[in-house]
Amino acid sequence: EPKAHVRLRCYRTPRLSLHLPPITSTTSTTMSGIRSPMIFSFGSGEADGDKGMRDLLGGKGANLHEMTRAPLSLPVPPGFTITTEVCTVYAATHHFPAGFDRVLDAAIARLEKDAGKRFGGGVGGGGGGGGV
Repeated sequence: EPKAHVRLRCYRTPRLSLHLPPITSTTSTTMSGIRSPMIFSFGSGEADGDKGMRDLLGGKGANLHEMTRAPLSLPVPPGFTITTEVCTVYAATHHFPAGFDRVLDAAIARLEKDAGKRFGGGVGGGGGGGGV
């Protein structure tokens, strides 16, 4: 099965390469049992989740959402959390739920907008710069 290759440049960290299985839209969401959004975004003082959603967002994810929200409004860089439901489906089937690719594309577009940068914009010399 082919692997997708993603290269990220993280703030204050060296270049990170991840090998992810391909996203498919053929897995049945009925079989997956997902009842909530698959991805929750945070950043720019807004968050889709909160600390009460630990079971769905995981402890770190829920806390990042909470820190972004008022009244704390801490300077948390924008990001998103993929739910534990999606992770459970993937662990059981080795496929992402149907429609996940579209939801992920939308979350990345929102992250690029909030960060004012685009993924794949290049690192180092040439290539348009401004990459994340």
